[in-house]
Amino acid sequence: MNEAFRLVDTAAFDARGGYVRWVVPGLDVDFPPHPQASADLWTDAAGRLKVRFSCVKFVCHFQVIGANGAAILQSQREAVSAFLRVKLVLWMVEAFQAKPICDVG
Repeated sequence: MNEAFRLVDTAAFDARGGYVRWVVPGLDVDFPPHPQASADLWTDAAGRLKVRFSCVKFVCHFQVIGANGAAILQSQREAVSAFLRVKLVLWMVEAFQAKPICDVG
């Protein structure tokens, strides 16, 4: 599948340190019987879109970029939301199969 966006691992960040909530304040997905998972989105001072996936004890931090490496624009928010919903479900499934795609927080 040729996706328009990519998730790139990034260092854990404290959103209180100069980050601004993105237009989409967050996404939640339910995948019974697992607990709800969330994706919270911010832009940093350089305008990069950062996202934190969380579910129970699992927490991962990513940067969202265009497939060609380009920064994400506000006008792409609906497409980014759809992309992140799919990635969040996949991430949650992997986490509960004891094969998380990032470190356990």
